[in-house]
Amino acid sequence: MVAHAKPVIGGLALIALIIYVVPTAQAETEINAFLPADTFSMPDNNSSIRFATNGSYLAVTLVNGVWNFTGLKLGFSRNTANISVSAKNCNMTILSVSASNFSRSVSIRYTVNGIGSQSVCFLDIPNHTNPVEWSVIIPGESGGRVWLSEGQNWNLLPNNTVVVHDIIGNVTVSRYNFGNFPESNLPFHLQHSVTIITAAVLIALVAAALLIKLAVRRK
Repeated sequence: MVAHAKPVIGGLALIALIIYVVPTAQAETEINAFLPADTFSMPDNNSSIRFATNGSYLAVTLVNGVWNFTGLKLGFSRNTANISVSAKNCNMTILSVSASNFSRSVSIRYTVNGIGSQSVCFLDIPNHTNPVEWSVIIPGESGGRVWLSEGQNWNLLPNNTVVVHDIIGNVTVSRYNFGNFPESNLPFHLQHSVTIITAAVLIALVAAALLIKLAVRRK
């Protein structure tokens, strides 16, 4: 029986390897790392951007005073974000960035030094959003947090860019998707990852059952 069990175990191991590799296989791309000491300057805007932690990105460009990050990842986070960030007459230190490819909920926390303005745009949101979906939060004078309504130190532009102005200190900009999951521009295997994984598991279970049945018959 041990001899018959070996091909079954080998087959199960091969199936497990396929399940792990196939949904996550992606072409290798160059990753660019940065440190908290690195500065992303915007001389024409009299501003700069830094990050509070180590991080990496796949690509970055400075266009008309706006830094565009592709595949931005901070610290030990497994999530990446495609985001455009800019500032005028102030310096930003970005503390964290969160972007869910599944729910389309996003968030960025940063600290501002200097009275100016900051603009943030998450590039993977495909559809027009409404101000009610967004929140801008700052610390309260006596502790706690203050939720600012649109028009009170921030505005939402037609291209989903949030512009915050005349605030010094910590700022949190978040968007909540309220359960609406629009079509995305993600690759096919990421859009349908749950379906692919479910199908792979079912195939693996059927294959395992067949292997066990064959082993029992050979016995």
